[in-house]
Amino acid sequence: TTFRQMLSEARSRLEIVISFLAVLELVKRRQVVVQQPELFGDIEVLPGAEWRPDQEPEFELDLEPEE
Repeated sequence: TTFRQMLSEARSRLEIVISFLAVLELVKRRQVVVQQPELFGDIEVLPGAEWRPDQEPEFELDLEPEE
């Protein structure tokens, strides 16, 4: 999966920033690895050493505006 694909449904700059920070946190936790094969190319997000496909998310973000 590429970072661009992950952002395909982002509706605001805030969602893009939060998604980027989330990916950085996953890299830090070794849940994912990222690579960019070409200069200015898409950033690929791949499972990392600590990735477990059956893991449950620790929390869920709700980005919908409150009314």
